[in-house]
Amino acid sequence: MKSTKYILAGLVALIVMASPPSEILAQGMQVTSAKVYIKQNEFDKAEALLTEALEKDSEHKDANFYMGYVRYTQGRYGDLLTHWGKFEQKKLGRRERDMHKKVVKDLYQNAFNKGVEAYNAQDWPTATSMFRVAADPLIKKDPRDFQPETMLGFTLVTSDQIDEGIVVLEKVVKTDPSNLGVWNGLLNGYIKNNDHPNIIRAYENYMPLSDQVDANDYYRLGRSHAVLGDTLKAAEVYEAGAKAVPDEMNFYLMSSEIHVQFNDIPKAAEMLENARKIDPVDLKILNNLGILYYNMKEYAKAIEPLEMLVEVEPLSIDGWQNLGDAHFGLAKVAREAGDTEKATEYSTKGTEYEDKSKALMRSGEGK
Repeated sequence: MKSTKYILAGLVALIVMASPPSEILAQGMQVTSAKVYIKQNEFDKAEALLTEALEKDSEHKDANFYMGYVRYTQGRYGDLLTHWGKFEQKKLGRRERDMHKKVVKDLYQNAFNKGVEAYNAQDWPTATSMFRVAADPLIKKDPRDFQPETMLGFTLVTSDQIDEGIVVLEKVVKTDPSNLGVWNGLLNGYIKNNDHPNIIRAYENYMPLSDQVDANDYYRLGRSHAVLGDTLKAAEVYEAGAKAVPDEMNFYLMSSEIHVQFNDIPKAAEMLENARKIDPVDLKILNNLGILYYNMKEYAKAIEPLEMLVEVEPLSIDGWQNLGDAHFGLAKVAREAGDTEKATEYSTKGTEYEDKSKALMRSGEGK
């Protein structure tokens, strides 16, 4: 019985050996022929043969390697990655390993440079594609190099693929938390998304690193605190902004308004007085300061900035009205003190200034 089994096994082996070339042999011949065409730079012919080989076995190592190489010559780098992702480099032959090493080195630089060119030309699809290639682990060999990921994140955020761009940049900043450019890219993404908690987080990391923080940074950071309900923190930011950009009058005004909301009138007035030291004739500062002193019942102090206001802008409707009100306030104090002469003097001036305000309104000349 055993001898019969051996005879049958031998007959099967002879039948297989005598069969026409198998699919595997045919595939090998196609790859071999494709290699010849590649040496002759006849890439179209090589592509046709490799396509047939991969139709038989889409995982074939050599077919995928050489099809990837053909895609490299065609500039179809994304397709190259698809093919080269199907084998391990160490399992290639020596010649193929040498080719692989050279292509990877050239491809990284080519893809990154093309990505930069496309980015500068605002060709976002091409820039995105090229930076993805340069950032691919198959191509990028230095684990400390995050230039491709950084540029990919910038491109995605700029082209309104914001969420993916943020994910990419967050991964980069975890490895390099002092990277000013990456924090700036994240800021752009979070600002576009109106993500106020992360705007604050990004600014808290970005501002200490940057020597080019401008007024807009303080405005955005303050606004984010205000939107989240922490208006006193917003006031702190605006006050820091006033120190960093002293001639930005809105910082003093916005901080002052917040302190008024919290009934801290002296602090509000202090901010406006600081602003006057920088710009003594800013009309909004002068008017708001006069109103604050009026509300504090410090009528004499209110008069001085309001007089300056109407001197600088004689057509100010509010300036004349507020100056009149300050004099009416002084008249009331004088009456309460029993000084009717002074009360009449202040009241007369108050009426004069109030009439000027009304006249400007009626004439249409007022501002």
